[in-house]
Amino acid sequence: MEIQTTNRTNLAKRARYYQGLMDVDSLVSGADYSELNESYVIFLCMEDAFGNGLPVYDFHQVFKQNSEVLLNDGTHKVFFNASKYDKMPTKSLREFFKFLNGLNAASDFTDQLEQKVRYAKANAQWRHRFMTWEQEMRIQVKEKSEQLAKIIAKEMVEDRVNAMRADIEKEAKDLAKEMVEDRVNAIRKDIENEAKEKANEIAEEQTAEKVEETARKMLAEKIAPEVVARCTGLSLEQVKKLVIKE
Repeated sequence: MEIQTTNRTNLAKRARYYQGLMDVDSLVSGADYSELNESYVIFLCMEDAFGNGLPVYDFHQVFKQNSEVLLNDGTHKVFFNASKYDKMPTKSLREFFKFLNGLNAASDFTDQLEQKVRYAKANAQWRHRFMTWEQEMRIQVKEKSEQLAKIIAKEMVEDRVNAMRADIEKEAKDLAKEMVEDRVNAIRKDIENEAKEKANEIAEEQTAEKVEETARKMLAEKIAPEVVARCTGLSLEQVKKLVIKE
């Protein structure tokens, strides 16, 4: 018999382990298997171990193809659900599980149980049939560690994801800023180049007009076209066209 104060997931294997210990201990070397005693593994669970809302779960070996055919190997595995103390089949059980839940119980059964517990602790022959307290503590520590590890792992994942999200958002903002700056600089450069080209065109046009004006004035002074061409840089053909226009 064992009291479970936490809802464990390995109760079935623990029941099997206890059953094996009792069978080996009760059958001396060379004895016939028919001498095996009928045995009970009982778990007093403070919570519902199987989640079906029942006060008692009583397991027996049955024939898979016909559940009415029992193996009858003399083994019994019983799991009580203390949270359903008010649904227990007998008054003594109801009172006992009320006591386990910290409620007022009107029965002397708990006193009798206290005496048996003291006897079990003092009896070496009884103690060796069950797991030592050191083994029990290791199991509890392992289960608590696994639960804690899952919680820590989840928190680490959340923290890492949040950190990565912040980094990605910052990188995205920086990249967007760089892209805007690059685009603005490219547009500015295009505008500047276009302005320079336009200014050069205007300057060239104004220069050409000034040269032609100078050439006309020189022609008006009866200066020879060949001389005008040399002085203004215009070709002789361009100068002759100006003479024709005049």
